[in-house]
Amino acid sequence: MEDEDKTYNLKSECKSILRNHRLMMSGDIENIIDGEEILQNPKYPANLLIQLCTAVGQIFKNEPAMIRSSDPAIIIGDIHGHLIDLARIFINFGYPPSQRYLFLGDFVDRGEFSTECITLIYALKYLYPNHIIIIRGNHEFVSTSLCGGFAAEIEQLYPRKGLFDYFIQSFEYMPLSALLFEKILCMHGGICPELYSIEQ
Repeated sequence: MEDEDKTYNLKSECKSILRNHRLMMSGDIENIIDGEEILQNPKYPANLLIQLCTAVGQIFKNEPAMIRSSDPAIIIGDIHGHLIDLARIFINFGYPPSQRYLFLGDFVDRGEFSTECITLIYALKYLYPNHIIIIRGNHEFVSTSLCGGFAAEIEQLYPRKGLFDYFIQSFEYMPLSALLFEKILCMHGGICPELYSIEQ
């Protein structure tokens, strides 16, 4: 039985999450896609994920709503719970800290592995906060993820743990945009008609 009061060493646990993911994806991904191999996803304790959400939420709190960066980065659009696609990106371009990434939101809903995707990205954000920029998408809002599949997935994996609420709380602090090299404006869904300047 899981110890709900256990405090985890997050740095060590996040390294373990990354190791597990790399090991899981070290086989033939095409065989997994074709159904010839089964994707063996480890299930992490709910309390570990709660601590991870809280810690990453605190990182977001300390970041500005618009992050300015002059570091080269791979820009990634909607992941939507597609763990294989996320794995292919990291396999092709490298894992942090050897590579920097800017994620434009929509990590959850629609795909089968929203929990695994957001857990991996959060683990990387915790370990390498300066190598992962995360922008909030519309699926990181409670109104969307309640009907998009993430809430149901979390409840199926972790019934009556309240884990969905912890993820939503962390989502609420995600930055909303990024400005690269003082000239490339990145945000989920494009520019609002009411926005006329960077200062806004």
